[in-house]
Amino acid sequence: MDRLNSIVKAIDNLSEWTGKIVSFFVYGIAALMITEIIVRNLFDISLVWVPDYTMFLFSFLILSGGYTLLHGRMIRMDILHSRWSRRTRAVVDLFVYAPLFFLFCGLMLWKGGDLAWKSIVVREADRFSYAPPLYITKTLVPIAALLILIQGIAVFIRTLKIALARDEETE
Repeated sequence: MDRLNSIVKAIDNLSEWTGKIVSFFVYGIAALMITEIIVRNLFDISLVWVPDYTMFLFSFLILSGGYTLLHGRMIRMDILHSRWSRRTRAVVDLFVYAPLFFLFCGLMLWKGGDLAWKSIVVREADRFSYAPPLYITKTLVPIAALLILIQGIAVFIRTLKIALARDEETE
């Protein structure tokens, strides 16, 4: 059980650090947009490459899905869920949420991986502006799905512990 706890802790640390690192991309996005606004208003020049770079940086934000899951910030229908005991929520999550979650991650890995591989093989690039490589951003989809899946496994293990707890105090 200690080994399982240390694995869950390592997964949590991976998600935490990934989220913190990726959060800095928001500053890059903001800097690009502010630069575009200033240059356009002061010099009446539009920097045609700014939207492409902004979208490129924005695409890295999908890597924060595991961080979002770790901190429970995913969207959830809370009408009944919030009224149940912790143990009841855990049991319902195991039988309803978990299968759908793992199905979603599996599909994202499968289809996202296929899309990324095809893009890498042809070295796909955007047709606009400076032709940024699209295969980089398309590769982020299966990587993000994998990070979310790994964090989902950690959440599943914690939820299973709560569902199997014998009394309310151990929850």
